[in-house]
Amino acid sequence: MPVKTKKQIDESLIPQNIEAEEAILGAVLVNPACLAKVSDFLQASYFYKPAHRYIYEAMIELFNNNDNIDIVSVSDVLSYNSKLETVGGRAFINDLSYKTITTSNIEYYARIVQEKAIKRSLINAGSEIVSFGYDMNPIDESLENAEHTSRLPKEERPRAPRLQLDSSEAATIFVGIGRNRRVYPRDLVGLLVSVAKIDRERIGDIRVLANYSFIQLYTEDAEKVISALNGYDYRGRKLTVNLSKPKDENLGENQSDEVEFEKKENAVVTQTEAKSPETPNAEKTSSADSVPSANDKPFSQTTDDGQVKSHFGDGATY
Repeated sequence: MPVKTKKQIDESLIPQNIEAEEAILGAVLVNPACLAKVSDFLQASYFYKPAHRYIYEAMIELFNNNDNIDIVSVSDVLSYNSKLETVGGRAFINDLSYKTITTSNIEYYARIVQEKAIKRSLINAGSEIVSFGYDMNPIDESLENAEHTSRLPKEERPRAPRLQLDSSEAATIFVGIGRNRRVYPRDLVGLLVSVAKIDRERIGDIRVLANYSFIQLYTEDAEKVISALNGYDYRGRKLTVNLSKPKDENLGENQSDEVEFEKKENAVVTQTEAKSPETPNAEKTSSADSVPSANDKPFSQTTDDGQVKSHFGDGATY
């Protein structure tokens, strides 16, 4: 049995998961849209194997430019950057896609790669801190250096502030999915970029509530997004995407759909907390029973598949 050298032993002990890295890259090659699920937190520097790091960088470059991601396009970017042969040529990229069985677990694999990278950062920081114990600097300086080194960078990339749109050229769209489905702003950004083909720089404020969300866009982009996402199959359900009701000056500055929906959510929570234990039958009452009639004010309605739709005086959805 061959004896491992010290270098080989150290290499095997370094936190890493090459299989998870390959699974991520293969999933993106098979289904490029799934890159939107991990691009906001998975950085290229997290990949342990340099070849995987270079390939992921090429994918992110294509993704940010709204270009197609496939074996040919990734190879072209690597070739342009003089890294195609370094990663093992196009044959290596082909192998990544052939090894892929499923793309549904990409977020799970991305978290594994992220955790391994953080562990490596801890090891590097620890080694550097140990070196401060042997230096000849004054103790205060050594302690300050050690404290600075122990502050690891945040795992997620800093996000730029959302674009502030002028109300005269902005529209707000309603998306019938929210936090209860584990949807966050980064997920909605991924849908807008990868499915609706909207540039990130044109996406305004995003508000995610429990069962629905609101996104501010340029007016000319709103119809494009509705056309692309309304009825789109996302996480096992079809999305409802419509224009949100604009603010009505007669109702007051804050009477927008977003505020109305948030009030209804808070009312449902308050009503649930106020239920008396002496009235067990009340617990069987559906939350839909407390919704006002269509002849009154705008109201929301939950359909059989869990979608939330807004209705106005005649009951027409928007």
